[in-house]
Formats: sequence, structure tokens, C-alpha cells
Amino acid sequence: MAKKKKKIEVSDDPELIVAAVEEIGAHCTGDLNELAAEKYLDTDIWGLNYAVSHGGIPSTYVVEAHGENGLGKTSLALHMCAMAKRAGFSVYYVDVEYAVNNAMASIFVDKNDVHWIHPDTGEKALDIISLILKTTKNSFVVLDSVGATTPQKMEDASAEDQFIGLHARMMAGFGGPAARNCKRNNNVLFCLNHETVKITPMGARGYTIAGGRKWSYAPDLRIRLTKRYPNPDIMDGDTKIGHIIHCEVTKNRHGPPYRTADLPLIYGAGFDVERELLENAIAFGVVQRAGAWYSYGEEKHQGLTNMSEWLKQNPDNKKAIIKELDQLVQ
Repeated sequence: MAKKKKKIEVSDDPELIVAAVEEIGAHCTGDLNELAAEKYLDTDIWGLNYAVSHGGIPSTYVVEAHGENGLGKTSLALHMCAMAKRAGFSVYYVDVEYAVNNAMASIFVDKNDVHWIHPDTGEKALDIISLILKTTKNSFVVLDSVGATTPQKMEDASAEDQFIGLHARMMAGFGGPAARNCKRNNNVLFCLNHETVKITPMGARGYTIAGGRKWSYAPDLRIRLTKRYPNPDIMDGDTKIGHIIHCEVTKNRHGPPYRTADLPLIYGAGFDVERELLENAIAFGVVQRAGAWYSYGEEKHQGLTNMSEWLKQNPDNKKAIIKELDQLVQ
């Protein structure tokens, strides 16, 4: 004879409710009655701060920046390493692709300010990141990249072997705990990812990213990088000296999605934050443009390059323009 199930008594007795809440609290981290206060990591790029909302990236988030090859994903990660170090974070760069060298890193950040990690396999990379996120506080960790975290079985296999879904399952198991440890310990995980053409029965249509569909639920903030269209190139006469990265926030858990920003990347010099600020200031009417002349208050310069140089040499005016822009978009 089947056992009778014990009947659960339901009560609105305040003492029983308090006891139940205390029992639930024993299994949770933090206060049940309060949401954690969010802090934000300034990107130093006004348009990107506006796109992600609240003046920067939340300091407890998993962030994913994805796009095609050669856009500047690693450059953006290195730039954010410098910003994180400036904000007092311990910075770790897990370079699974072995892509960063001294010359490239030194453009954006002091290489001695970053812990450089080069794991052999995907499992080792994810284990190292999990350990950092779980055991440290105020850490900024870069994973470069999700697509390069090759499982050990694939490393040991021959070229004709197939492992359907192996990488996706590995990333699915990593995403949830990583996100929780970021929230608990005020850590940021900044992941880079590849973007490839999606092949369908009707031909090439759209794009897909590495890590599988379940991984896409782990990032709190996703930024898609493409080249700006039209006029993506930055020219000095007939020489191409950089390009403009178009960023679209495709997922945002703390602000409105689908905001965009255009980031000027100068080869060998990094992001031209003054140029980016001026272009936004012109769009919002804070800086006036008449032909090739740009003016702010009584200051007037010919050409965007000259105006940018003036801003670099006058940080007080730069702060004033940022303050005016912030007031306009509030």
C-alpha cells in the first residue's frame, strides 16, 4: 500500500512566516530584503557609457563583445583592462588565443598591471576563471576568447573526429556559476567571441557565435561590434590610419537595449576618445560646426583633428562638454 503523503499545513501566523524567511536566508547570500547596490565601471568613452546606460559597465556583470575578425575586440578588451586598473580592480587576461603581444598591450595598458594567463585547453581556462571569480573580490577578468576554449577531447582528437555540441555543453556549465560569482564578489567577466556566417538550407543567412545557445543567457550585457557603414575608414590624406567600430548593445539587463556607439580606433594609438566625444557633442549641439570649423564657446579650431588636440590639452573643457552631454541625455 502506498504511503500517505504528509499534509503541509498552511498558516498566516507571523511567527511562522519569520521562521520560514530565516530558514530561506540560511541558503542564500546577502539580505533577502535588499537588492545589491550597483557600481559602474567607466569606459572613458562617452558614447559607449551612454549606450550601456548609467555611465559605464556594472561592476558585477558578465559582458560579451562579439563580432567578425579584425574589428578591434581585443583592443576594446585591453582598453577596458586599463579602465578597470584605474578603478582599483585586479586585472586578469586569460589569453586562450595567444593573440596579445607586448607591443599591442603597451598601446592600451601597462603590461605589469595585468596578470597574463595562457592556458593549454578550454577546461583549464574555464577552471582558472572560475577560481578567480570564486575566491577574489574586485577582479576584472578577460576571456579571449569563447570560441578558442577548445575542450581537451578536441585537442587530442584527429582532424576527422566530430564532437557535436561538446563545446556548447562545456560553456553552458560554466556560464551560470560564473555569473553568480560575479554578483557575489563584485567581479566583472569580459568575454570576447567570434561571429561566423550561419549556414541554413537556403544558404548563408545571418550570423552565429561560438558557445551555443545556452551560453547566450549568461552575459548580462552583450555588445555586437561591426564596422560603421558608410564611411568606416579614418584617413590621413591617402593613408588609412584607423577605422570606426559601430557598437550595438543587443542585450542589457540594467538599461534599454539597442543603443549604439561609434568608436574611432587609431592603429598603433588606441581609441581616440576626444574625437568620439566631439562627434557626439556636435550631434547634440554642444559643439558647433560650420564647414571645417569647430567651436565651443569662444574656442574655435579648423578641422576635427585640431579640435581633438585642443581637448586633449584642456581636460577641464573636456569635463565641461561631458557634463553638458550627461545633462542632455538624462
